Amino acid sequence: MKPLRALLLAAAAAAAASCASNEAEKLGAETYLHNAQGYAEGGHHDQALDQFRRALELDPGNRKALLGEATCLYWLGSGETQAAGRTIQEAEEKASALDPDDFGNQAWKVRLTSGMIQARLAELWTRKAAYARAHPSSGETTAQAEVREAEEAAARHDRAAVELLVAVLAEEDEPLARNNLTALVLLASRSALRASTTEGYDEALGFFRRYEAELKRSKSLWVAMKKQQPDMAEIYDRKLRGAEAQEVGLRDLMANILFKRKEHEASISELDQVLAIDPRRSRAWLARAQNNEELGRWGDAADDYRRFLELTDLPPGNSDLVRAVDRMAVCERKARGDGTE
Repeated sequence: MKPLRALLLAAAAAAAASCASNEAEKLGAETYLHNAQGYAEGGHHDQALDQFRRALELDPGNRKALLGEATCLYWLGSGETQAAGRTIQEAEEKASALDPDDFGNQAWKVRLTSGMIQARLAELWTRKAAYARAHPSSGETTAQAEVREAEEAAARHDRAAVELLVAVLAEEDEPLARNNLTALVLLASRSALRASTTEGYDEALGFFRRYEAELKRSKSLWVAMKKQQPDMAEIYDRKLRGAEAQEVGLRDLMANILFKRKEHEASISELDQVLAIDPRRSRAWLARAQNNEELGRWGDAADDYRRFLELTDLPPGNSDLVRAVDRMAVCERKARGDGTE
């Protein structure tokens, strides 16, 4: 009996050691997840990715780490770097391996990340199609095939992005999902790119107005939370700065849409808000100058063209630069009462 008892004691000790090891690994994974969250909130996505992957080494099925890994790869693939294309493809592979149904009431986060990735891929394939048209390879048939392949890929990723992002907004029981700022921005942008007529921009403007209303609420909340939780003020400041950067890009796009629809007063209103956030955004001064010129506000247009020329870093000879110089001179003459071109 003694050998049997010894064997049982050894097995119990081994089981206890295994449990202790598992608990230690889970604790270690939670530590890495905590670190990753901090890095991600600070915008250090390369360091966050490293921490998420360390967590996965200890706990390969950890859902937070798996989603965090895909999300960090998206942000790293959003940069204008040589590695961005490969990184966003890796992000797609990681995200496609996630089943939203495994995440319960957090399923919308998986769909949001996947939608963001698909929108980025649609953007990159659209660029590739434009490049292929401008720089055709040898042989007309080959060049046409390259353009067609890129356009089909862009359309495929665009459809996937829209389906996923609309599903996020359909999560009525999840307040953070149903009016998600990122989903609304991407849907407005994708819709604007697909539009081929002035009426076709209605959908994009609808998403934008929803975004605008939700952004106002979110900003008010973050400002209030800064006062209530001063120790977390830095986090809320980052949220505000991120929202403003997102807002500037979308308002710029909406101003361009409104210009095309000849709604110049509305376009100027959007540009005024862009310039209130980023007064050195040269393109916004150029767009406002063009709107003012269309309205016959020659003095205002000339001033805006002048401000664009002061701020722009476009190289000499650039067509936008040359035209701005010419239009500024025309507007100055008209403001003086000399209507000749």
